[in-house]
Amino acid sequence: MICVSIGKISYPDLLVLLNNEQLVEIRLDLNNFSDDEIRAIFSSKAETIATCRPGTFTETERIEKLKICIEAGASYVDLELETGEEYLKELSTLSGENGCKIIISYHDHEKTPSSSELKMIYRSCSEKGADVIKIVCNIISGSDNARLLSLYDKVDLSEKIPLIAIGMGEKGKITRIAAPLLGAPFTYASSDDGKETAKGQIGKSVLKEIYKLITDEKN
Repeated sequence: MICVSIGKISYPDLLVLLNNEQLVEIRLDLNNFSDDEIRAIFSSKAETIATCRPGTFTETERIEKLKICIEAGASYVDLELETGEEYLKELSTLSGENGCKIIISYHDHEKTPSSSELKMIYRSCSEKGADVIKIVCNIISGSDNARLLSLYDKVDLSEKIPLIAIGMGEKGKITRIAAPLLGAPFTYASSDDGKETAKGQIGKSVLKEIYKLITDEKN
């Protein structure tokens, strides 16, 4: 499955987009929607991921926005591995009460950690109570790609926690294509207007064509 990640967008345009997509990540930190608009967005028929990265709002404001998303019907809420224990517990409880799954995410914008570090990061996300684990690293070389993708095979998946391991940057594009083929529940793509929310993100239409070619070759 492809998740379309949406950055800066007008409220009317987002409502139209939600009617035409299966799974959408909404970056609340890149927008300034009102509480009522957030409720309408996350009560749409599309599956949605509520994401609000630190930096734009105060921590209290950020958590309050995520709480509104969860109560409105978000399918997933993305919480950084660094999220404070008090906030994490509050949002975990609320998510459980509303049928919302928790993505615990880790981002390294500088490098791809070693294999042992990646496995430790996976375990840390698991211990935080993740329903889905997302590990995103900056890719500098081909060996970074190999190391990151090998995580699908090396981590202990006995708990059956789905993993999304993808790379940032031009050289990391292959990881975004490979992710669902290696077991990730979905991968992230930009909308077709070219508004990427991360370096190396591929447009949805291009990604769909790549998967079509792969499928055709297999047949």
